[in-house]
Amino acid sequence: MTRLKTLSLPLWAAIFVSAASQAPGQVNLNLVTQKAFRQYSKTDVQFLAGEFQIELSDGNATYQCADFAYFPPSPPCPDGATGFLGFGNPDPNLPDPPTYYMVTGITPAILVDPLRPDFCLLKAAPASALKRPQPGFVDRSFSLFYSIAPGSVSIREYPITRYVYERTYLNASGGRRMANEIVPGVYHFSFPRLDRPTIPVAIPITHYPIPNGYQKIGNTATGVRFNGIKRFESDGFVRIDKNWIQTFKWEGNGINYIYPGADKLYFSIRNLRNPLNAKSNVIYTNANGIPISIFPNVVSGADPRVLLDNPLVTSYVMPPLVATGTRGVVELELVRDATTNGVTHDISTRRYQLPVYFVDQYSEFKKRAFFRKTTATGLLDDFDGDGYNNLTEWVLESRANDKGSIPRMPVPRYQPPVLDGDRVAIPGFWYFLVDKRKGLFPAVRYALQRSKDNGRTWVNFTGDAYWNLIDNEDEIGIVGDEVGTVGEVLDPNEEALPPELADDLYRVKITVAR
Repeated sequence: MTRLKTLSLPLWAAIFVSAASQAPGQVNLNLVTQKAFRQYSKTDVQFLAGEFQIELSDGNATYQCADFAYFPPSPPCPDGATGFLGFGNPDPNLPDPPTYYMVTGITPAILVDPLRPDFCLLKAAPASALKRPQPGFVDRSFSLFYSIAPGSVSIREYPITRYVYERTYLNASGGRRMANEIVPGVYHFSFPRLDRPTIPVAIPITHYPIPNGYQKIGNTATGVRFNGIKRFESDGFVRIDKNWIQTFKWEGNGINYIYPGADKLYFSIRNLRNPLNAKSNVIYTNANGIPISIFPNVVSGADPRVLLDNPLVTSYVMPPLVATGTRGVVELELVRDATTNGVTHDISTRRYQLPVYFVDQYSEFKKRAFFRKTTATGLLDDFDGDGYNNLTEWVLESRANDKGSIPRMPVPRYQPPVLDGDRVAIPGFWYFLVDKRKGLFPAVRYALQRSKDNGRTWVNFTGDAYWNLIDNEDEIGIVGDEVGTVGEVLDPNEEALPPELADDLYRVKITVAR
């Protein structure tokens, strides 16, 4: 028997994920506008995608268990099956609706008739290019026969009404169309009256002004953009040195467009589907559907983002907690939850994004390592006179201002075999691997070198009869042949490093990539 657990929330909350904190009434009409913008230069802020959504709900049902067959009381479902599906689907995310439910609460529709989307209309709207009257609502109503437990004499069907209308806008042309069609003001809708569908139920709802992405019309600039950025790179990413505390600044979220009692502003750094493409789509969940972000890096089931002190703030100071080489987008998310009465709610969101690349720059390393000194501080200089140039000490993370600190030489290590009794289950091997650092400016090349005369001379190493060279984008090193044969008794003599290799020295040579 299958047990499907759902949230004990109004079902419309599953559709408008970012929305409602208000307690739902019997009848709710939600207006949602969503827009996302991404900034590529001081003035180039591009519309990515948007949606206009209307959802009418009348009545509500909550449940904890669902199954295709009747189920009696049990520890996961202490009341057993108490509801039976009449029509529709309580969860549009499930392709085939279960038949039986353990219903924990039910309120039937009292005003709007279900199953009649042909009577749902946008009757009037503010002056815009949006045609009206506007049909196109989709019916998502359902009903439950409730109190079906054995012995019950109060079994009856409870209709629950749901209507949804959606318009999607993509790319720059879609942004222009959405700006011309969906404007602030009062929208008037009509829905079929319960049991008398030809008599309309009129419901008006107000869509309040909300800041969009930056644009300049004539001499007037409006909208949100990031500012205080010294340089936008040609690949679309803003270079951020991860070693410093960063202050991100923006403008355009002024009091004329923000409602502190209804708006919240969040800060985060989001993952890109293709981290090398500044125009790639954002990934908001992992493969298991759990919300994720680069910063804050937490996985708790809730959307990982920082709630700012109030929606009017214009900066956020971020600690250096993001790994070098990381690419993503800074995202400001403005979330509105404006209730005009007990029935209508403007639940809109705006996302303002900035592609960023977290790097480790030699120019910033030089400031930290050498303070205000200017002598022998170049990449190929040796500031502390220890025989290693500043470039090598920066990349291999030794102290370039301390003669007693030099890059550590890699030394072969032994990974012993896994034994099953006295026989080899998994062979062992000798190896070492050096991680390559990401996001270095200037970019560098790694080369493995070997010395057989105690460091007097060094030659580039590409492998020999004993070692295989490992050299990829993540690491460089060597791996020896397998020690031991699967299924055979291990010979202890095999575990020793060959004597002809015992005195060899290795180092990683760093050069500037050209």
